[in-house]
Amino acid sequence: MDGTECAFDEPAFGNAQPLYPDTVDYGPLENNVEFLIYEGANAIGKGRVLGRTVPYKVKQRRK
Repeated sequence: MDGTECAFDEPAFGNAQPLYPDTVDYGPLENNVEFLIYEGANAIGKGRVLGRTVPYKVKQRRK
């Protein structure tokens, strides 16, 4: 993610890259949809989609 500096409970703008583009359908994240950010089972943030672009293809690491 990149964008403005984040402070707890303060709005910030940024760009996010999907972590699992090959296994998760991110299609429902359309403009103006609200979402939660989770760390494990805990919701640690929330956001709203302001716009979408075609995701950058993340190269898979070799095991």
